[in-house]
Amino acid sequence: GRTTVLQAGWRGEWAAELSLQRDGSHSERMIRCSSSLPLSPAMATFAAQCSEENEAVASLSDVIGHVEGVLEDRGYVESALYGSSLADFICDIELRLTGADVAVAALANNFTSVGPDVTLSAVLASYPFTNTMVLLRMRAGDLREAMERSAEYIDIIDGTPAVSPSFAPGKNERYNFDLYRGLDYAFDYRKEKGRRVVRMERNGVDLLANPDTLLLVAANGYRATGSGGHDAYR
Repeated sequence: GRTTVLQAGWRGEWAAELSLQRDGSHSERMIRCSSSLPLSPAMATFAAQCSEENEAVASLSDVIGHVEGVLEDRGYVESALYGSSLADFICDIELRLTGADVAVAALANNFTSVGPDVTLSAVLASYPFTNTMVLLRMRAGDLREAMERSAEYIDIIDGTPAVSPSFAPGKNERYNFDLYRGLDYAFDYRKEKGRRVVRMERNGVDLLANPDTLLLVAANGYRATGSGGHDAYR
């Protein structure tokens, strides 16, 4: 038989309308949603009377901590080129909790910087993933293979760094681009894919020249399954 599949995107930005006819024909269209739909009167009354929800929403603005300066997310291209202090902070937490040699973290699609006052809302926005943390023992050569996948995120298009079309099939997949801590590394986005990791060192050891070096790598459960094209983690 024939199967019709519609994927309306994320965050309610699009709606999918599918019309099925008795003669077996069908039609479909995507509808851009320019704004949120208002609550129905009944739901609005219920929400106003729900003290637990109101308290939960109010708690999102409570200050739960402080950082020096700002943990910054520079955006799609800028964070890929120059790094992100927010990603560094997430990786530092992974290193501290696990004792790993290397930590791996990806940023969400929404750009959120945190600090100097830290609210629960900012924490949830900056790292909305519900993954658990996993500790992997890997060869440096296998980690390099995973890093090459991340290095495919940026292409040089008309002389300008831009997100590769392969990472934007309908929406940007920045959550499949990793940043690393515990390594001195560099990508050269001008090179062909698969050969873009041009520096990969740890404690003065050239890991490109020593691919059998064993490393403990902290990553989230999503990445550890090989999701996002990162088969080297499996």
